[in-house]
Amino acid sequence: MIRGCLLRILVSILLICTANLHARNNLPSVAFYYGHSIPAEELSLNDQVVVEPAHLLPEQLKILKKNNTTVFAYLSLGEVSADKWKGYNLPDNLVLGKNKGWNSQIIDLTNQDWHNFVLNRLIPPLKSAGYDGLFLDTLDSYQIQPKDHAQQRKGLVKLIKSIKKQYPGMKLFMNRGFELFPDIADVTDALAAESLLRSFDPVKGTFRKSTQDEQNWLLGKLNPIKAQGIPITIIDYLPGYQPEKAQQLVKQITQLGFSPWISTPALDSLGTGLITPKPRKVLMLYNGEGLINSQPIHTAIAVIAEYLGLSPVYINIDKGLPNYPLAGRFAGVINWINQEPANPAEYQRWLGKQLEQKVPILFMGIMPITDTQLLKQLGLKRLDSELNKPVKITQKSPFAGEFEAPIVRAMIRGLPLLSNKSKTSQPWITLKGSKGQKLNPVLIAEWGGMALTPYVLTENGLGQQQWLLDPFTLVSQALKIKPQPIPDSTTENGRRILTSHVDGDGFASKAELPGTPYSGTVIKKEVFERYPIPHTVSIVEGETGKEGLYPWLSPTLESIARDIFKLPNVELATHSYSHPFYWQPEKTKLTEEETLYGFHLPIKGYKFDLKREILGSIDYINNQLAPSDKKVKVFLWTGDALPSADSIALTKKAGVVNLNGGNSKITNAFPSITGLDPQGRPTSAGWQIYAPIMNENVYTNNWTGPFYGFRKAIETFELTDYPRRIKPITIYWHFYSGTKASALYALQDLYDWSTARPTMPLYISEYSPRVEGFYTNVMGKNRAGQWEINELGDLRTLRVDKSLGWPAPACSTNLAGFRDLPQGRYLHLSGSNATLCFTKQPPKELYLEEANAPLKYWHYLGKQQTSLRLKGHMPIEFTVVSSKKCFLETQDGTVAPERQENRQSFSISQKDTGDAILVCR
Repeated sequence: MIRGCLLRILVSILLICTANLHARNNLPSVAFYYGHSIPAEELSLNDQVVVEPAHLLPEQLKILKKNNTTVFAYLSLGEVSADKWKGYNLPDNLVLGKNKGWNSQIIDLTNQDWHNFVLNRLIPPLKSAGYDGLFLDTLDSYQIQPKDHAQQRKGLVKLIKSIKKQYPGMKLFMNRGFELFPDIADVTDALAAESLLRSFDPVKGTFRKSTQDEQNWLLGKLNPIKAQGIPITIIDYLPGYQPEKAQQLVKQITQLGFSPWISTPALDSLGTGLITPKPRKVLMLYNGEGLINSQPIHTAIAVIAEYLGLSPVYINIDKGLPNYPLAGRFAGVINWINQEPANPAEYQRWLGKQLEQKVPILFMGIMPITDTQLLKQLGLKRLDSELNKPVKITQKSPFAGEFEAPIVRAMIRGLPLLSNKSKTSQPWITLKGSKGQKLNPVLIAEWGGMALTPYVLTENGLGQQQWLLDPFTLVSQALKIKPQPIPDSTTENGRRILTSHVDGDGFASKAELPGTPYSGTVIKKEVFERYPIPHTVSIVEGETGKEGLYPWLSPTLESIARDIFKLPNVELATHSYSHPFYWQPEKTKLTEEETLYGFHLPIKGYKFDLKREILGSIDYINNQLAPSDKKVKVFLWTGDALPSADSIALTKKAGVVNLNGGNSKITNAFPSITGLDPQGRPTSAGWQIYAPIMNENVYTNNWTGPFYGFRKAIETFELTDYPRRIKPITIYWHFYSGTKASALYALQDLYDWSTARPTMPLYISEYSPRVEGFYTNVMGKNRAGQWEINELGDLRTLRVDKSLGWPAPACSTNLAGFRDLPQGRYLHLSGSNATLCFTKQPPKELYLEEANAPLKYWHYLGKQQTSLRLKGHMPIEFTVVSSKKCFLETQDGTVAPERQENRQSFSISQKDTGDAILVCR
């Protein structure tokens, strides 16, 4: 019976995928990007992409191909730009003339030397790199010359046919070249033409509407080619980012039966086509020395931005600003710098460009703008003198002084003397001097907003900060964030994620318990065996190994470690060889007194070696301690937990995920959001993923007591769940918690609290990639109004505002269901890419409401029937919603649910449903 069902599954999947493909792809979505810093993730939303291959990195090409995007490499056949001509080192007799408009050489297309150069020098590296096809440009450049057109045409046709013959697997995408048809029709896979409705004059640098005669002429060339079944893309140009006009052009071009791409003439911006990107990235500007983790842009506002669905891109403005267009690519800019910019003029010019492109900007902290014209663009004017005292607060928004800490008086020390002159701005705070002068230190404007010190954060005597403003509303309003799906790494299949991981510190310590057993022995019995949820467990090789601190204890300690690693609910991790306190090379210049416990464990004769710490400790566990069916999957950072890019790169080379760092802790005694860090920190080698919630060391005053203090983590779990679910449940601790009875009882309290709740238990090796998916995800809307979701990696949850409507399985792909919680509507996906649509009514199809295990797949076979597989770490529990009576057909038999109206809950003793069929009738 199962075999027959599986056959039906395969057929149904094929039909569903094919139907969805045709629904979306009557016209392919095509994008062009010739600039540097190519936004590969965003471009991957399209079916086809044309790029300048010199600007596309190998890893970016992999991203595009992974998402089934057909990638074309730009190749000019009729012209060579001046800079490339020098590099080609070709003879001058190949040149017919010059294209003054683009400052390029026009090539003699009859010359066999040029044919050989294209076929044997230009194309082979593109093919070996993995490009799917070639975008052949400048096919009509020979016509700029007054004579010999017939011979040039013949030479070009020969060259194009030679390309197809020598590289039959590569698709050929022509740019114009109408005069070459019908001779090249049989080797043409697609065609593009520029300036159907809007054109650009490169000589004059001007834009204009195409005349009706120009449109009629071009359509007369295009329609016969389209009639041959060759898909056509129209590239039209607008000056800068004009989304409304671009959408109008998209609609007009689509109605004519062509794929549209609306961009700037240099094709160096993220334009508008059949897929409209909905940017998630936010540019986070800061300055000064040190790592990003010491900057308020990271420690204060990043967690707010991430909760709102924004993916931070950090830029130190003193080291240069992006030189590519931000509009359409970034949701906005958050500017929180600590001091005057190193190059104020360049910084202010850059800001002016962003304002012209209508990129929203939020200024936090200080306002380092002196340029009068730029202030005028912002609707601000600098006052000639300070406010006359007494200064009073005459107006205050509900979003100011009502969130965490009150604003009890007017504060003007250090406040820029900037007066708001815009009638459209919305002040959150108005200060008024005795002579009527006004300042608005916090406001929302058409261009974004500003929140200036001292009206942002306040600090108590213990150095703890609180928000004076509602930062969620501030960022939302300033960056004009509209409701859209938000990747969420706190929840999966409607349940809050639960992780447990252990740093190896204290493994060699003995417990203050009867018989003074080693802490590992205590923890094995009292935690790992008592709580069957997944645990990620590490050791420090320098504590357990023969080359470490205690070689005489090594046989005993290694035996305990082996017994722990054999447990079925334990995942292997390493906590380094010598437990370094610093992972940044420059930190080694500090004195030992400036560290907490030295640079690393005092292992005789050892000097810090990065490969020994990471690769060596992994090899030690794999070869000496791991059972035959397990390998190390996680590296847990030690010490200050701020790894260098080289450190991150080594973990990737070893094939393990990384975690630890950050400093997220809030309790009822001080429940400020400022106590929470974002999900990770970027390096040039990839993301460092932070521990979602801190360990017992933080809750016990650096392990000085009270040792039961870790119970306070329950307060953190609760405060990070409601009213906003910002973090998963994470029980993060060290083996030394097994040395003291009160610490052990506190630890068990956390496990008792967590396991009493419906959760999604995961290993760290599963959680960390989900966070990376948050950072890489991109999304857009197609012409049918559906959301296209790409690059989620292992992440499978989207949180949406209920104003978007009800998720509809009938017009979606890879959507398994959803669950409404007080914190939002959580959508459950069954793949890393998805297409989503929303309706005004609840779905009539059956759908998954919640489950305690990740989905391997979920494929609808009809409105009330689906094939599925859930595989997790606990006996499977899941609930579906259907008006019909459901049953689950597995390889072990039929399972009936417990039914409560339309909610039907299934439970099986296995941790894997296997390939199963859910039928409701």
